Amino acid sequence: MSPKSKIIAKGFNQLQQHTELLDLLERFRYCKASDPRDKIYALLRLASDVNPGDVNIDYTLPVQQLYKDIVKLLLSKHQTLDILGAIIQQKSKLQSLLPSWVPDWSFSTIYVDERSFARKLATKEDPENSVSKAYFTSGDTVVSTDKLSDTDSLVLRGFLFDTLRDLYEPAIGFEIDSSAFNKAQQQNTAIQEWDEASLGFAAFVDPYADTCGRKEAFWRTLVADMIGDGRATDEARAEEMFNVWSGRAGAPELASSFTEPFVTAVLRASHNRRFCITSKGYMALAPAEAVQGDLVCVLLGGQTPFILRPTRGNFHLVGACYVHGIMFGEAMEELRAGKYEMQDFILE
Repeated sequence: MSPKSKIIAKGFNQLQQHTELLDLLERFRYCKASDPRDKIYALLRLASDVNPGDVNIDYTLPVQQLYKDIVKLLLSKHQTLDILGAIIQQKSKLQSLLPSWVPDWSFSTIYVDERSFARKLATKEDPENSVSKAYFTSGDTVVSTDKLSDTDSLVLRGFLFDTLRDLYEPAIGFEIDSSAFNKAQQQNTAIQEWDEASLGFAAFVDPYADTCGRKEAFWRTLVADMIGDGRATDEARAEEMFNVWSGRAGAPELASSFTEPFVTAVLRASHNRRFCITSKGYMALAPAEAVQGDLVCVLLGGQTPFILRPTRGNFHLVGACYVHGIMFGEAMEELRAGKYEMQDFILE
């Protein structure tokens, strides 16, 4: 059996467990369908969180309306923004017709089991939930369902945390190589540019000065603070792997095997994402489509912060992001201390 066939077989075996619609949609996003509605309809009977009558199978319904209805269904059922993390920017005809907050399920991804940013990092399976939470940026808050409507706009409650100031070229998978043990070998890669930028940033107030320092903040950002099956709690080992991989320390025997867990984590978190530094000096991983001046917002019900772009008086959703230092409710503490003001964000 080929590796791809094994993954597919494993996926179908897991369907016998508690599997929610979003997990199914992401798990089989690579599949093709002659009718894009079947990217939804074919999975409904398998989804543990969809009841009979929740979705009417109607092939006269416009595809974009069906995809919008699915977003609002999952928002109302789970009161989390996990579905918005499934946004993948693609230049497709259908996506140009969809609001920015609606994933385009019609196109097929390259990789089997392609999950959204936060969900692919939450690798521990929970018997009661398809995917455990990776982060708790908005604490235990939930989405306000009374703001859901039948329009093309989605109103979400939250606050502006920061803006993107410096952005660097996205990392490409083949450049992140466990055999690249020194800076000379990586001098032309995006990661090397990120490394230099992270330590060379000058700010009046360094958000990491009294906590982890910028070096640790950088390597934790590279892996989105996740190595293996959970958070990078073995700080000493993780930093040693980073030092060897980046050329800061001599390579031990079998260095490739030694650094493999760290490099795998970098690939999983950083591939095709931009390293960014915010106006306040925070380090972030943002979608490749992010640009200078985009807003870093904390939205109620969100595992992660989100990148929003002001447009015509409202906002365009660019996607989910990682911002080191606010992924576990730190910004919510500052909100309660009166540092930020809540507002409605109208997404188009």
